[in-house]
Amino acid sequence: MKFQTKQESFWSGKFGDLYSKRNKVRSLLEKHKNLFKKALVKTNKINSIIEFGPNTGINLVVLKKILKPKKITAVEINKSSCAKLKKINNVEVINNSILNFVSKKQHDLVLLRGLLIHINPKKLNQAYRVIYNSCKKGKYILLAEYYNPYPIEINYRGYKNVLFKRDFAGEFINKFKKIKLIDYGFIYHGDKFPQDDITWFLLQKK
Repeated sequence: MKFQTKQESFWSGKFGDLYSKRNKVRSLLEKHKNLFKKALVKTNKINSIIEFGPNTGINLVVLKKILKPKKITAVEINKSSCAKLKKINNVEVINNSILNFVSKKQHDLVLLRGLLIHINPKKLNQAYRVIYNSCKKGKYILLAEYYNPYPIEINYRGYKNVLFKRDFAGEFINKFKKIKLIDYGFIYHGDKFPQDDITWFLLQKK
């Protein structure tokens, strides 16, 4: 697989393998269930889901139980994570980067949780276009990322240039006229069902 950025190589390699090992499904299920019950309360009729950067598939396991979709697609850059994803029944697993992915189908829900923060900022518009093209008209995009009103870089476990914070949803809304904000929220790291200070935005493609 050919990559366009250093960040893709980073997450597809050994560091991505270690990240996959750190994410234990059972310990995170209730936390993620709480997130999605809040974030998706204003949606309806979600029969198909595509997630970009699902890692080991924790989000998809939860969404299968909550939404019972007919079709699930997972686009994951790391091969070790893909091997774990393939153990989840009825999930189409595609080993690819969002930057190389071509949307051939459109889905009722396009999900990204903690992926855009790792995309090279110069390639964000390319990623935004893939997300937009993957969503059906009248259906939903859920972005759950680190929010900051202006772009900043964060040191991540001693590594530079692999974690970024900005107003991803705001940029996305401004880029596409047919996108509207439906709902948003924040989950604090000290919550009963904690997330890593994630801000989520539910968008709809008109």
